[in-house]
Amino acid sequence: MQVLLIATFSETYSVRDQIVNDPELSDYGFSVASQKRKGRSPGWAKVTSTRDKRFGAINVEWDSGVNLLTCRVITKDLNSPWPIIGDFVTYLMERYEDEIEAVSIYPR
Repeated sequence: MQVLLIATFSETYSVRDQIVNDPELSDYGFSVASQKRKGRSPGWAKVTSTRDKRFGAINVEWDSGVNLLTCRVITKDLNSPWPIIGDFVTYLMERYEDEIEAVSIYPR
């Protein structure tokens, strides 16, 4: 299953870079599995959960032109994406609550 999570921000800095370099990311049960090399546009990163029963990966992209964080959550087989999405939304809301303007979630 694939779910699209889109968040708009008031800040212009790369939220993707902030997530990848966040020393508290592991406190929320996430790790960066891979990322595109800096200097290439658009940048992306793959974030995975370190918690039990959190399946799938989150592909994170930042669009600096519109301050938009686009996250594709992908799970295989019949694994539910909702636990990892819930953890990630919690992370975003706790770490960036003053900068987030809107969050939208679209099951696909």
